[in-house]
Amino acid sequence: QLLVRAFAPLIPQPASASVTAWLHGVSFGMAFLVISFFHVVIGVFLALLLNQNIRGKSVYRTLLILPWAIPQYIVALTWRGMFNYEYGAVNLILQQWFHLPAVPWLSDPFWAFVAPILTNIWLGFPFMMVVALGGLTAVPRDYLQASLALGADRWQTLVRVMLPAAQSGVVAALMLGMGRAIGETMTVLMACGNATAMRSTADTLLGSSGQTSQRAESAVQ
Repeated sequence: QLLVRAFAPLIPQPASASVTAWLHGVSFGMAFLVISFFHVVIGVFLALLLNQNIRGKSVYRTLLILPWAIPQYIVALTWRGMFNYEYGAVNLILQQWFHLPAVPWLSDPFWAFVAPILTNIWLGFPFMMVVALGGLTAVPRDYLQASLALGADRWQTLVRVMLPAAQSGVVAALMLGMGRAIGETMTVLMACGNATAMRSTADTLLGSSGQTSQRAESAVQ
């Protein structure tokens, strides 16, 4: 949003169809970058936790894989109810626990842009977690013991031994995850009724007219 506002003075008003269509593409691209980033960060972090000797590891692993196991359309419909302005669980938590005002997740263009991203992050991090956990568990115990015997602390062992061992699998999973993110985002957008959210956000920030939006939409198609 700040990026678009920064370049808005340089864009002729009303914005041309090609410029608006380009901004729509940038919006989708930035959304997928954000989604992939959080998929990797959350997935690797949880994989590191599950790779430790903790009690109830199998229970935690099962619970964390649930978002991946549930059909996407059912997840999208569930999150649509949770994003409801008056009765949704997300706004109730924001109001009662954090004393924040309710957020119009499904009506405001900007928040309708954010809601599918949050849902997609919840849908996709288990895939990255499973791949990273597989790479971490494949590291031979001899390497870890040798690293500790040479005086390396836990952080150095993690950065120089464990993460490089899981790097190839995480990179491959990231490439596959990008395709999954696109498919999951389309499902979430259709279920939440936010198919025009990214287009509306760009149009609102640019202050373009409804006719310009229609021309941009036809240009994208």
